[in-house]
Amino acid sequence: MSPPPTPMELRAKEREKRRQAGAEVAKSRAALGVSVEEFAELLGASVARVNAWEAGTKTPTGSDRLPLTDIAARPKCWRNRLLAAG
Repeated sequence: MSPPPTPMELRAKEREKRRQAGAEVAKSRAALGVSVEEFAELLGASVARVNAWEAGTKTPTGSDRLPLTDIAARPKCWRNRLLAAG
């Protein structure tokens, strides 16, 4: 049986999770071809929050996570929605 992770290992793991989540947010935004401001407005989030997600300093949670998951799964649908709102 391996020893439990150290606090330093736990923090490193958490940082990596935030970094990966940030990369996913940036990829979703890029798939839509919109600016941070437009993406924030689409999600009903602040620009600062989206920037923090993309930088990996914060992780989207709760109601923020739902549309991000859908955008990642169906970017064409969301891009068409944006074009229609236009």
